Amino acid sequence: MCSSDLLGECVNRNDNRFSRLVAEQSDDRKVIEEIYLGCLGRMPTTKELSTIRLGEGSQRLEGAQDLAWALINSPAFLFNR
Repeated sequence: MCSSDLLGECVNRNDNRFSRLVAEQSDDRKVIEEIYLGCLGRMPTTKELSTIRLGEGSQRLEGAQDLAWALINSPAFLFNR
């Protein structure tokens, strides 16, 4: 299995940190901040916070997973880790 397949599986699992975070935290801002801290080791900027929308209902988890996947594939993750 290549690393992108492994990462994708980890991000999309139903029992991972992201799914627990979305289930336990109703404030999207807090969810976004935790994902940024977990992936990039920093808080999101004001601009980043204002542009990210996780979605409603069942789409909220998918939005959180998409955000994590985007951050993991960002230059900031690749070069700052």
